[in-house]
Amino acid sequence: RILYMALLFMDGFDHYVTADITKKWSSNTNCTINTTGGRGGGGALSGSIGQTADLVKTLESTYSSFIIGMRFLTPGAFGSAGQLIQLRDAGSNQVVLRMNNDYTLTVYRNTTAVATSSATGISSGSFNYIEWKVTISDSIAADSCIVRVNGVVVLNVAATTDLKNTANSFANQIVLGGSSGNSAGTCLIDDFYICDNSG
Repeated sequence: RILYMALLFMDGFDHYVTADITKKWSSNTNCTINTTGGRGGGGALSGSIGQTADLVKTLESTYSSFIIGMRFLTPGAFGSAGQLIQLRDAGSNQVVLRMNNDYTLTVYRNTTAVATSSATGISSGSFNYIEWKVTISDSIAADSCIVRVNGVVVLNVAATTDLKNTANSFANQIVLGGSSGNSAGTCLIDDFYICDNSG
């Protein structure tokens, strides 16, 4: 089966320095560009992702379904659940992907956990490829919220689960990192992309 999707935004963090982050992103809190920390030796986003650092991108329109991918490196486990990716409706969280201190991943509707992976294959000290397909709805269809790590499905949220926190079934902002949870130190993000599910 061929999966069609339209690219909304991407960033390899290779072509600019910290001072230029907000020329591409909407806002930045405590993130920097590590010019040599990327997977292939190029640039990567650097910061205490999940604790005190986040990067916000406001999209040009609203979308109900997303396919998001990134390479993620953590030097160790988070002390508690740390936010990796947040999807927001005008500043209010709809759905959030967090990493836990045992390297499992949890999907939240705002602050309410709806499903946790039994295992992930995430390892500290090396890049892991995380992909997240998600639809914002008060009753999702089967296979509408799936998390993969290094190509392996680690979490498939059950059909009929509520993943809509606001009155709207869409989001227009994506946030990398967040201000809750405890990070294990300086994390790196590389090869980030976000798509919708249209052709």
